[in-house]
Amino acid sequence: MWSVSIPAKHYTREKLIKVVTKAAIKKVDKDEQEREKSQEKDEERIKFENFTKKVRQEVGLME
Repeated sequence: MWSVSIPAKHYTREKLIKVVTKAAIKKVDKDEQEREKSQEKDEERIKFENFTKKVRQEVGLME
């Protein structure tokens, strides 16, 4: 759940909707960017794990 801080002003209904919508769009974009970064890190970790397994097999360290 998110929250939006709105300055203590009197907004018209339309202006309030615009402010809240803009904040929600920013939050969604930020969450999407964080998700993409996390996914990239996961993919890099998996590649590294596969590489280390391959090296261990070649060197004979695999159980």
